[in-house]
Amino acid sequence: MIFKNTDPQMSARVFAGKNAIAENSGQLKSLGSLCLIITGRNSAKICGVLDDALAALEKEGIKSIIFNDISANPTTVQCLNAGMTAYENKVDFIFALGGGSVIDAAKAAAVIAANPQLKFEDIFSGKWNNKPIPLAVAGTTAGTGTEVSKAAVITDISTAQKTSITHPDCFAEIAFCDPKYTYTAGFELTVSTALDALAHASEGWFNKSLEPISKQNAKICLPVIWRVLKKLAAGETLTEADRDDMYYASLYAGIVLRLGTAYPHAVGYILTENYNVPHGTACAVFLPHMINYCGKYAPDILSEYLNLIGADTEEFESTLSKLIKLPEIKMSDAQIEEYAARLGSDFPKFRRTYGDFTVQTAKELLKELFGE
Repeated sequence: MIFKNTDPQMSARVFAGKNAIAENSGQLKSLGSLCLIITGRNSAKICGVLDDALAALEKEGIKSIIFNDISANPTTVQCLNAGMTAYENKVDFIFALGGGSVIDAAKAAAVIAANPQLKFEDIFSGKWNNKPIPLAVAGTTAGTGTEVSKAAVITDISTAQKTSITHPDCFAEIAFCDPKYTYTAGFELTVSTALDALAHASEGWFNKSLEPISKQNAKICLPVIWRVLKKLAAGETLTEADRDDMYYASLYAGIVLRLGTAYPHAVGYILTENYNVPHGTACAVFLPHMINYCGKYAPDILSEYLNLIGADTEEFESTLSKLIKLPEIKMSDAQIEEYAARLGSDFPKFRRTYGDFTVQTAKELLKELFGE
C-alpha cells in the first residue's frame, strides 16, 4: 500500500515512502534558510526522524533550532512558547517531527510566529491577519493523519478542554510520510493511534454529508485498519509491512476528516481530559454505540460498513473490547451534568451522524457506561 492524495482541497506537497526526507531534502530549500524544529521530548530521537531531518537540513545548508517541549495533548502555553521561539529567532519555517500532538502544536505555533500579538481565542476561531509561516512535517505515528489535514487539536489551558482549530492555512507546505518512523512505537501507542484512525474513518463513514471523495478514502483505509486491529487484538506481532499499511491507512483516514469528527470524539475528550485515557482509545470507547445507533437510522450504510471490514456488530464490539484498556472510571450524576455543559460546545459533532444524538443522549450513554 502507498499513499496518493485524492483530496483536491489538500494543498500539502506529499512525499511518501521509505527515506522520504533524504530523497526529497531539496524541497526544504524553498521554505527558507533557518527553521525551528518542533519535537516531543524523546520520541523523535528514538525513531530516527530527528537524525534524518538534521542530516537533510545540513545537506541543504539550512540552519536549525530545536524546540522539544511538546507533550501529549499539547497545551496553549506550549504552542505559544514554540511560536514565540520561532518569532523571536526570525525563523523562516517550522519543521515538525512527531505524532499528532507535535504536528498539531506546530500548526498553532506557525500561526503565532506570524501573528505574535494574537490571542488564543482568535486562533481557535481562525481569525488572524498574517498567513502562518511555512510548515514542513514528518509523521511518526499511524493515527491522526494530521500530516495531510487542516485540523489541529490543542488543550486550552484556561478551560483544560481540548479545542479544535480547522483552517486551510493549517495544511502543511510539505509532508514527509515515511512509515519506518512508526516501527519503534510500543504496543499501547500502536493500539491507541490505530483506534484513532478507525474513529476518523468510521465517523466519516456515518457522516450524513459523506461524499464520493471521502467515501473512497474510507473504503481504502477501513479494511486495512480493521485487519491491523484484529492482529493486535489477537496478540500478534505486526510486521513492517503491517506498519507500512497502517501508516498509509491513517493518512487516508485523515483525509476523511475533511468532513469533521462526530460524537465519539466529542464524548471521548471527556475521558482524555479527566481520566488520562489516550485520545484514540477514548474515541473508540464510543464507536460500538455509534455504529449501532446510526444503524437504526441508516441500516444500509451500516451493512455496507460491516461488509467492508468483514465483521458483524458483535465481532466489532468484542475486538475493540480486547484493545480498549481503561482505568476504573466512575461518574456521579453531578459529574455527568458537569460534563454535559462541556458537550454543549461540541453540538455540531452530534448533528453529523444519522439519528438524533443530543447532549441528553450523551448523558445517558455516560451513565450507562460509567455511572456509579
